[in-house]
Amino acid sequence: MADHTLKALSDALADRYRIEREIGAGGMATVYLAQDLKHQRSVAVKVLDPQLAASVGAERFLREIRITAGLQHPNILTLIDSGEAAGFLYYVMPFADGISLRTRLRQANGALPLDEAMRILREMLDALAHAHGQGLVHRDVKPENVMLVGRHALVLDFGVAKAVSAAREKSRAASAESGALTSVGISLGTPSYMSPEQAAGDPDVDHRADLYSAGLVAYEMLCGSVPFTGRPHEVLASQVTGVPASLQQRAPQVPAGIAKLVMQCLAKNPDDRPQTAEAIIATMDALLKPAAAPSLFGRLEQKVGRIGAFASVGVVLAIAIGAIGALTKQSRDARWVTTVAMPEIVRLADAARIDSAFMWYERAVARAPRDTALATLGERVSRMVTVSTEPNSAEIAWAATDLPDEWHVVGTTPATVRLPRGFYRLRFSLDGYRHRESFGGAVADSALIALTADSDPDAGMVLVNGGEALAVMPGLSDVDPVRLNSYRIDRYEVSNREYKKFVDANGYADAQWWTEPVVVGGRTLSVAERAQRFVDRTGRPGPASWEGGTYPSGADDIPVGGISWYEANAYARFVGKELPTIFHWTRAAGTGAMTFIVPQSVFAADAPRASGGNLGMSPSGAFDMAGNVREWIANAFGAQRFILGGGWTDQAYSFTDAYAQDPMDRSAINGLRLMKRAPADSTPRTAWAPIARQFRDYARERPASDDVYRGLVGVYAYDQVPLDARVESVDSTHADYTVERITIATPYGRERMPIYVFVPRRGVAPMQAVVLFPGSNVFYENVLGDIRSYAGDAIVNSGRIFVWPVYASQYEREHTLESDSPRETAVYRDHVAMWVKDAHRTLDYLDTRDDVDMSRLAYYGYSFGGRMAPIMLATDPRFTTAILAVAGLKMERTRPESDPLNYLPRVRIPVLMLNGEYDHFFPLETSQKPFLAMLGTPSAQKRHVVFKSGHSVPRTLFITESLKWLDTYLGPTGR
Repeated sequence: MADHTLKALSDALADRYRIEREIGAGGMATVYLAQDLKHQRSVAVKVLDPQLAASVGAERFLREIRITAGLQHPNILTLIDSGEAAGFLYYVMPFADGISLRTRLRQANGALPLDEAMRILREMLDALAHAHGQGLVHRDVKPENVMLVGRHALVLDFGVAKAVSAAREKSRAASAESGALTSVGISLGTPSYMSPEQAAGDPDVDHRADLYSAGLVAYEMLCGSVPFTGRPHEVLASQVTGVPASLQQRAPQVPAGIAKLVMQCLAKNPDDRPQTAEAIIATMDALLKPAAAPSLFGRLEQKVGRIGAFASVGVVLAIAIGAIGALTKQSRDARWVTTVAMPEIVRLADAARIDSAFMWYERAVARAPRDTALATLGERVSRMVTVSTEPNSAEIAWAATDLPDEWHVVGTTPATVRLPRGFYRLRFSLDGYRHRESFGGAVADSALIALTADSDPDAGMVLVNGGEALAVMPGLSDVDPVRLNSYRIDRYEVSNREYKKFVDANGYADAQWWTEPVVVGGRTLSVAERAQRFVDRTGRPGPASWEGGTYPSGADDIPVGGISWYEANAYARFVGKELPTIFHWTRAAGTGAMTFIVPQSVFAADAPRASGGNLGMSPSGAFDMAGNVREWIANAFGAQRFILGGGWTDQAYSFTDAYAQDPMDRSAINGLRLMKRAPADSTPRTAWAPIARQFRDYARERPASDDVYRGLVGVYAYDQVPLDARVESVDSTHADYTVERITIATPYGRERMPIYVFVPRRGVAPMQAVVLFPGSNVFYENVLGDIRSYAGDAIVNSGRIFVWPVYASQYEREHTLESDSPRETAVYRDHVAMWVKDAHRTLDYLDTRDDVDMSRLAYYGYSFGGRMAPIMLATDPRFTTAILAVAGLKMERTRPESDPLNYLPRVRIPVLMLNGEYDHFFPLETSQKPFLAMLGTPSAQKRHVVFKSGHSVPRTLFITESLKWLDTYLGPTGR
């Protein structure tokens, strides 16, 4: 490819691949070594010949080639990507660092050794057998399409020959006259390896054409050349009518049975060939089975005697049995990986159980280390991480979140190791140093981890890296972030044993620890009054849950409880630490990982658990920040103080509840955990400032009356200006659907709104349509996301049109929204009005299309789109049903006209709500359930499905519930 063309290709693919150099070229395509920028791996990018690409067309090529992407077999080089960019048609495979069979034949300068040729042929046939079992025919089996990686043969380019066969007839005529191989070999296969039926132009060849081609490859490996040579049209004619020279005569060293089998594969009539690749393999195995040699035993008996002969034969048999066993095991392993491990990896990954999927991947790799399809799947569930520790030589191990005691050692620092994507537990161990554990995303792609010596006085604390911290809890979205320095926080909650040291040191009477005035009812208590307040059940100084100045026997490691905020603060001064701010606490707690933390934590229980266990770990490596005892926080909320994490009698949602109470409260559930900052810490004092928390008790609030409501909805009215719909582009590169980018005029300002319409290829018009309102991440991104992230692909595959409008301030539309949280401002109200009008104008546009059934429309709101749903649905009667994923009510207030509360009772259509029990944005009890209860939908037509997850719904479960719901309320599709 010329330099200017290479540059054009590099520019076209620059957002996904970095083209490094050309590594091969043929009549059909040019191959480039490239770097996959997303997954940081080497890949081979094949670019179709421009002339061929023009004659074939992108739609047919990409549709056919993507059908082959599902092939997963140890001897098939998997297709991992394909597409069209700037006129280039390309497809991508893992980079196999080896040589082609063609190169190996050139190196041999003749026939290959029999054992090598048979091994390669067997693996080729194994790959073909798998593809044929999936209904796929290769159509272009030849040495150039077989890669040798070590002793492993990989067949590549499945489906490519079929994809380009649209240009067959005109190419064939041109090639036959000119003798040139410009298009015939590309569109039909390669003449020297084509079956008679292909050479004759039969468009309906079956898998037996591949067996003929495999026979030709075997013929060449065994005797050094193909049976027919000459100009392309002469070779084509010979394939149809010519009789190949006997392989036995050309290669006398080849066993007669093998030679006969190869010639049977070259039969002109497909019915006269072996009928399956498996049949050829079985015959090869039988023919190559070593023959018995009784004379050998006789000779052995003469030389070493009968006993020695039996012993020698026994050794040989043991070796043979071992070899057969190894081959059998290899075959069993390959089948297990393909039929058991890979489907389970995909299932777990779709269910967001990435760490468990990675465990299966590791088991599969151990049994099939060279399986390229498995390697591709591994990229989905794992990533390479470069990690060092200070000091180095620490053991690196990981564990699944639900199997915290099953550690998998992967290396010693410094090292680059493969670890799961997403959430998992990571441990660094080194003699003389405290285990450093973390959880969640664990480490960046490159990280330096500091270890703490056992002798360090703070060895009982964990290090939390600094950075910008948010108070990630409902009702706190208005709180500005604070940049923290790195700090330490207690690994476990303060125990009874630890707190007893404070009591025994007469800490309650020592004024130096009581730095904060104790205020009750607006009045500061005297020292004597304070002493009377902070006593145990028997009137002695100590927590309210103690007796006689101490805790119950056997409760040494139980977290201390029954202390006020003032006692917690005094104890912190006593030990040289401090209460964490809400920013320090939430950063260490990792509330976003609630799904994985809460199931291992103590909620709704009879008692707390002792410190020192291995459950309930937060990303920082601290334990029981969720549940067990509530933990006092430095920040005030009016006259109250925050106390976070929930306790053993609370429900799970309290982990992310920004709860505050009277600082004098001494309930048994009240405990503490402390932090320690470096002497030079520069965290701004705003981190300790009082915080205004917003909370709405929806059990008490009431929606607007009918009279008030009629005044509110006027903000969503608009004049019916012309739509001026324009088709900006049509993407036909997807196998299952086309993507139309439409723009329409908005009824406000002079903006145009893009609408992406995903139309199923197998849909029957008029089709049902599902209109998406996505999550709030779209306000901060510039490029439309993948519909798979919203399971839009499953909706399209069900025969429904998937509609993705780009609402105001989203994606390519100018971002003018400061925050996606509700605000009592006119700016926020006006944005809500624009979003509603955008949704309604989208329906106006759909009403102009003949392929849309306007009587069967569904609204699909995800997260942000879910909490906007009440306004969308109450103000437009054209929606038939709705699916709301991880939706709920927010704690921040907004103006009445943009408050979903006022619209919930006016929604009458069937609604499916899919939520996570541990959602940190929309808590189950205070957000999700009030939302459902206030919906005006009849009880029989609203359904709330709660999964054991956080702010997400497992993909497979979402698809199951959603499609069943759509089938029920929109009716089945005619796909």
